Amino acid sequence: MPEFEFVVVGQPTSFNTKGKGRPQKKKRDNWQDNVKNAARKVMPPPATLLPVEVFISTYFTRQPVDVDNVLKDIMDAMNGVAYNDDKQVYKVTSERVYLKTLDSHSVFSPLLGAHIAKSPEFVHIRLFWSEEGVL
Repeated sequence: MPEFEFVVVGQPTSFNTKGKGRPQKKKRDNWQDNVKNAARKVMPPPATLLPVEVFISTYFTRQPVDVDNVLKDIMDAMNGVAYNDDKQVYKVTSERVYLKTLDSHSVFSPLLGAHIAKSPEFVHIRLFWSEEGVL
């Protein structure tokens, strides 16, 4: 089962944001561009046609966005990059982690550990392709 992971620095946009209009759309577009660019750095083209499982962890130091509201913008941003269409995603796990509660004995991947040490807020995304065609 192929696995890919990447990090997007910054606080994710929330699909359910009450603020409407151009400034919010620009912020959402910028966030989705950041997700796409980070995904492109680790994922070889073309986008997979296989079923996909996604894990999204939002690391924060201040008021976090709702765990369910970050999903839509991230999932949409990965269309055509990680997978052909987000309808291929058969399972999503999403969590938020308050950085100040992490202890020094926790074990992290090298990528995640580096960002925990230096980034105030970020999103860690892991994707798994299902070779067996689970859907």
